[in-house]
Amino acid sequence: MREELGDGVEVSLSSEVSPLAKEYARASSTVIDVLMKLIYKCYTDRLDAGLRELGFTGEFNYADCAAHLIPAHVAMRQPFRIVFAGPAAGTMSSAHFGSQIELQNLLCCDVGGTSADISVVSAGMPFVNTSFELEHDLVVNALSNEVSSIGAGGGSLVTISDVGELRVGPGSAGADPGPACYGLGGEQPTMTDACLLIGIIDPDGFAGGRMSLQPGLAEQAFAGLETAISVDQRVRHAFEIGINNIAEGIVNIAIQHGIDPRDYSLVAYGAAGPMLLPAVLGQVRAREVVIPPHPGLFSALGLVSSDLVYAESRCSYTLLDADAAPSIDAIYQEMEDALWERLRPEERERAMFMRSFDGRLLGQTWETPFVDVPPGAIDAAAVDQLIRNFHKTYGERWGKTFEMMPVQGVTYRVDAQVPADKVTYPRVPRREDGSAPVPTRCLTLRYLGEEDQDAHEYARADLRQGDRIEGPAIIREPMSTTFFLAGQAAEVGRVGELRIVSI
Repeated sequence: MREELGDGVEVSLSSEVSPLAKEYARASSTVIDVLMKLIYKCYTDRLDAGLRELGFTGEFNYADCAAHLIPAHVAMRQPFRIVFAGPAAGTMSSAHFGSQIELQNLLCCDVGGTSADISVVSAGMPFVNTSFELEHDLVVNALSNEVSSIGAGGGSLVTISDVGELRVGPGSAGADPGPACYGLGGEQPTMTDACLLIGIIDPDGFAGGRMSLQPGLAEQAFAGLETAISVDQRVRHAFEIGINNIAEGIVNIAIQHGIDPRDYSLVAYGAAGPMLLPAVLGQVRAREVVIPPHPGLFSALGLVSSDLVYAESRCSYTLLDADAAPSIDAIYQEMEDALWERLRPEERERAMFMRSFDGRLLGQTWETPFVDVPPGAIDAAAVDQLIRNFHKTYGERWGKTFEMMPVQGVTYRVDAQVPADKVTYPRVPRREDGSAPVPTRCLTLRYLGEEDQDAHEYARADLRQGDRIEGPAIIREPMSTTFFLAGQAAEVGRVGELRIVSI
């Protein structure tokens, strides 16, 4: 191809990018890989050179779609693997943070300006898929933390439908022009405008005080809606509908995964997550809402909460019986040899090789992924163990087993995991004198009910482990605002997390 088109043409081979079955997903992944090379290769070279000029001597890594770290030079060989790393990092951050505070079952919700990204961590592990759709019919054959997005966030537009009903989202004001209260030309009201008029957002302290908001423009935007209800009702209903949209999205994800929200803690992060998610607690029926430290940066912390992972996978439709042992053993040996060559000398002593396979009952169309494979040579006894592991995993995932049916192996996987240093969360001291936290001021909240409500405001930096605050209350920090309702209480945990429960 270079002979015809010249140098500088990026080339990806499907046999190298995605040596897996199902030709459409394989072709789609290869096309995305070429596009990612065009976008990221020069960018990576410039970024690396710039970092070195600034004196950076550390390791330059990307995160993949499962929020595992990959050395930049390795990632550029198959950049399709990093196409959806951002939302996945929030799930990994939640899993790591949960391990720090002894919570294993989490409903994770990252609420920003445009969307709410929802994911699940069960028994301390994110729910991982073997492929995902980047957009409709744009399939990527990459391991990925399952993240579902709904059009609900601080920038969600409040509109009136053709039949006169008030709606919130899925359209968003985005960053440009943004909510009406930004004063940058936005004329339609948003959830941010509603929260400003209610009194949740401080107009002079937004974005750490770097931006002043204009309540008059927010009220003008709500007044401009073509509806017969009063402005007070418009603001109140907009807030309630926006909260209901997020709650519905979380419950739908819980149902899809077959979990009971009452067994899970709801982790709220993103700039708008702490402001909106405590209000969904009564509808979702989760155990509690947990606000981690630095919620506005929490997804980014997922990139320092993960290990370095090199991965290989191969497809081979193989009926699992004693005769299959030599061919399966050869596949794993080939992949492990390839991974060993990728590892740097200093990584080889620490690397842990983890095997799995995707299998199916003979005759099925789709596979059950991530069945454990024992280490060592694959012989007849090991194949028997693969079959038993498949039926166990199948039963856990689908609720039934069919042990009388033959099992077919489809995709074989190996990860070389190299432990990396992870972010730690320092303990927050208790108050030595046993006193209660002191509010910075008392605020008036409007539109939440028939009458105004008084709410105390606190600075999160002033709180200490064991502090308890009853709602309605607002807790402020530079990149986020936490708001919880009357009938709720927040207690400060050992690393400064806010744990909000109904009382």
